[in-house]
Amino acid sequence: MVIIKITIFINLRRIVMSPDAIFTRYNLSVSQTRLRRWLGSQDAADEAIQTVGEKLLRSGAKPSPAYLFAMFRSAAVDTFRAETTRREYEAEYALQAETVDHQTPERRLAGVKAVEALQSAIAELSPVNREIFLRAYVDDQPRAEIAAALGLRLSTVEKRLASARRHCLAQTRPYLDGS
Repeated sequence: MVIIKITIFINLRRIVMSPDAIFTRYNLSVSQTRLRRWLGSQDAADEAIQTVGEKLLRSGAKPSPAYLFAMFRSAAVDTFRAETTRREYEAEYALQAETVDHQTPERRLAGVKAVEALQSAIAELSPVNREIFLRAYVDDQPRAEIAAALGLRLSTVEKRLASARRHCLAQTRPYLDGS
């Protein structure tokens, strides 16, 4: 069995994997073929192999064929999900770009009314929910930071934030639907 070293470029520095974390030529060719079939392109397969190689380099693990298969399958799933999400965002953006029209007096008025409704909805929230909402959406604080600052569990912060968001959306939706 011939062993080849995989060269990995991390931050433009060339790193050669240690002998404990290298692919065999067989594992690499089988994995490339399988990934190309799963992902539909050689570039996506090469990127998945690069990702797996970087993980192996960091872990220093000596991969068994089953371990490699699981890592490649996981990399393929991650790549597929990322590509699917990217396509969905692009399609949504394209649809929004097609439907956006010029600023009209009616749209401006609807925007002003929506802002007023949002201010009113925020004022109606309980003090804790208002604090969570403002920290999350105005101050852009991470949820874990909000939980620590308020002495709440992360799941509680998430639930309260979702409730506050639903309330604010319900109050502003009539002004945003017609725009």
